[in-house]
Amino acid sequence: LLRMKGSPLAPIQSSPMTILSKESAEDYKKKNYTERMKITGRPVSPHVTIYSFPIGALSSITNRVTGVVLSFGAAGLGLAEIVGGN
Repeated sequence: LLRMKGSPLAPIQSSPMTILSKESAEDYKKKNYTERMKITGRPVSPHVTIYSFPIGALSSITNRVTGVVLSFGAAGLGLAEIVGGN
């Protein structure tokens, strides 16, 4: 849904929808992604690994991974202490 420019109380306009028949939907499912992109003339998106992550994303991922590892480590030590009983 799109809001018109101007007043925040402007009516909402909906964008037109594409309606597919059952036959065209079945044809669409049969073709793989690369074939569909060749037909439409759009390029195939490159793989994610060519993109570089921003430093904020890398630090966030590292923080989450180390938090999970430390949590499991602390839980494991606690469980070993309870079960070991020395």
